[in-house]
Amino acid sequence: MLAAAVSCRIFNINISHIHGGETTEGAIDEAFRHSITKMSHLHFTANEAYSKRVIQLGENPSHVYTTGTPIIDNIGKLKLLNRAEFEESINFKLNEKNFLITFHPVTLESNTSGNQFNELLKALSKFENTNLIFTFPNSDTDGRIIIEMINDFVKNNSKNSISFQSLGQIRYLSALKHVDLVIGNSSSGLSEVPSFNKPTINTS
Repeated sequence: MLAAAVSCRIFNINISHIHGGETTEGAIDEAFRHSITKMSHLHFTANEAYSKRVIQLGENPSHVYTTGTPIIDNIGKLKLLNRAEFEESINFKLNEKNFLITFHPVTLESNTSGNQFNELLKALSKFENTNLIFTFPNSDTDGRIIIEMINDFVKNNSKNSISFQSLGQIRYLSALKHVDLVIGNSSSGLSEVPSFNKPTINTS
């Protein structure tokens, strides 16, 4: 997104920026996000605190609008899968309890992803009558380490765990509807998940 923003700026194309002013602890995303803010013309933020931060960065207050999170508005318009349809779509039966796990590398730390994710896997292994649905991390540095660990874990725990490179929008949101808990450090745990009245454990 930073590359696209730079290209637009060079050709004097106005940019409308969604989710500016937010902070991301432990990730390089924050620096990129603030950089895009400085190159943008219109700003649509998720809450008043983020609007204030965008203005503190020097942006024109008349160009800053607090609009909330667009994905939340869209969820109500989508036809999500019921439990049976979701199970069929992932070829996996849900259990008494079900966890959805998405863990991304902590990009401002060096060589910590493997240790952090190993601790998470050890904790998950202690749960009984619980199925685990993993989605792969993003393409950040050390993401491959986490993917390899997920693959090994699922291979050794195939009865109660499954993994996906990506569930896609409908299956992911349907998963939120049917699981009992979301675990990891994805921003989804703070944006989409609460709209389903499901708890999130943010790990790092």
